[in-house]
Amino acid sequence: MENLLSIIISTKNDESCLARQLASIASQTIWPDEIFLIDDGSTDGSKDVVRQFCEYYKDEDSCDIRTLLCDDNKGFNARVNQAGLDSNCKFLYFASSNDYLLPIFVEEHRNAISTCEDLHLSCSYDFGFEGFKGPKEVTERYIPGHCSAISKEAFVEFGMHRQNLEWHADLFLFNVAAYKYGFYSIGEELSVKTPDENSYANRGVHSPEQSVVLNEMIRILKEELPFESIREKMLDRICDLTQGEIVRRYIDEHINNRT
Repeated sequence: MENLLSIIISTKNDESCLARQLASIASQTIWPDEIFLIDDGSTDGSKDVVRQFCEYYKDEDSCDIRTLLCDDNKGFNARVNQAGLDSNCKFLYFASSNDYLLPIFVEEHRNAISTCEDLHLSCSYDFGFEGFKGPKEVTERYIPGHCSAISKEAFVEFGMHRQNLEWHADLFLFNVAAYKYGFYSIGEELSVKTPDENSYANRGVHSPEQSVVLNEMIRILKEELPFESIREKMLDRICDLTQGEIVRRYIDEHINNRT
């Protein structure tokens, strides 16, 4: 039987919330085919949480549980990229340590992947509809990464989590995939995102470096992706990233006058 879905988690110093995420995975109605757990140089007890999980579920034959426990820190994007390349599954889901999954998350994504031919993106989010939308029908400007599983093929095609896109790497990856291949909406949100003001992504969008990241995203769209429809939709998506005065000023200067 083909391995359909891998859940990949890269964690660093997330001892306080990692156990809840792992418990939510263990509580699924159907286990994923693979779980890839990476510790990216934690100095708290995160590695022990991973070891305990692996020991407790070592006899779970339906799932290949793989680990990479590191003393050095390479960053989230670098770690999940390597895991994605090493994965033996058709689809990849990148889970955050501080989020958690509802019990039917894996089952619903597996159903979508196995029943929808030529699918590259499955999303369990409440878009107000259920089923497949082709690329010309995609009007939503936000495909949330915490709810989405992407094919390994599309993951590689669009450059994985590009490290120079920092906190917007997943946004870029999932939205570009949707604008080229369409996506399947499961019709309800099955992954709970925990608000965290100190998270990497939240701090990033209010950082002075935000303009540098947006500029790099625009460069990639103009120079590396030969799809005009994707480029225009992604530029519109970037215009939606108006969290904070830094972003608004940057958009007014660089995007509203497109060249």
